[in-house]
Amino acid sequence: MSWSQFLDQTYTLAPSPLVDSLIQVDGLTRRQVAIRASSPSARPSWRLAARLTFEQEIPEIESEPSTFTAETPPLRIELERNSLIEVPLTLTPPYRAFFRVPYWFTELRLEIWQAPLLLAPLPGEFKDLAFNVGSSGWTDDNGYYWIVAAGGTIGNSGSSATFKGLHLERLYKALWPHYPVVSKGSSASSDWNAGKALTLPDLRGRTRITAGQGSGLTNRAIAQTLGAETHSLTTAEMPSHNHPGASGAGAFFMSPGSGGSFTVSTLAGSQHRTASNTGNAGSGQPHNNMQPSFVACTVIATGERYNP
Repeated sequence: MSWSQFLDQTYTLAPSPLVDSLIQVDGLTRRQVAIRASSPSARPSWRLAARLTFEQEIPEIESEPSTFTAETPPLRIELERNSLIEVPLTLTPPYRAFFRVPYWFTELRLEIWQAPLLLAPLPGEFKDLAFNVGSSGWTDDNGYYWIVAAGGTIGNSGSSATFKGLHLERLYKALWPHYPVVSKGSSASSDWNAGKALTLPDLRGRTRITAGQGSGLTNRAIAQTLGAETHSLTTAEMPSHNHPGASGAGAFFMSPGSGGSFTVSTLAGSQHRTASNTGNAGSGQPHNNMQPSFVACTVIATGERYNP
């Protein structure tokens, strides 16, 4: 994806002894930002050049530990690579960021890039893949975690679910109103906290239809399963039909039919009575009930970044 540069500015700092400087940046709008801070101010290599914090009492988010390199002349300290920051979803754009600069810096060059607008997948969103992924799930190029829609259960870290962990809480609460939970309680939050497992959709061998009732169609509920891959006809499903027969004086015949057996009892005069049994045909095996289909791998979004 293409990043756009938001800021490239050098600041001259005049900090007091043992008091860090604070650089304020306004107008940030994206959920992902990359920062690069560099300075000619020389200090030990384990120091961070800048730390990123946000307003609204959100806990401080530090850039990942970075390696500094020294160049002479002049002596220069810089981040080895861009530090990627994921902005909390509770922060509404545009937002303001503060860079807390350690007190020993007298000059700091700050570069900021913003990721292109990217909408995170919604918890419970389905995606079809043209390749197969493992049973542990799949992390896309943006770091979002998806689970194969093949049944199984989800729950908190202390549950006995197939998939468990804090990264599944949003998906759990999104599915809770519609999907089975062991001893379902009064709310999604209470069941999550109690470690109750929730059953995931299983789309193996199934097509998807939209919930509701179309014109002249049957009403279908979300998460409902129906239909079968094969089906054996019942008598009620067979078209109305008969097997005609006819008889005449001094003769008899049946049509159509093959392999049958019959007996004839001749009555007084010109009357006669015929009793017959037609032979059985067919074996009653189920027939293929599937529409033309293409098989893909369906995954369901957790809405969270995670790498199993």
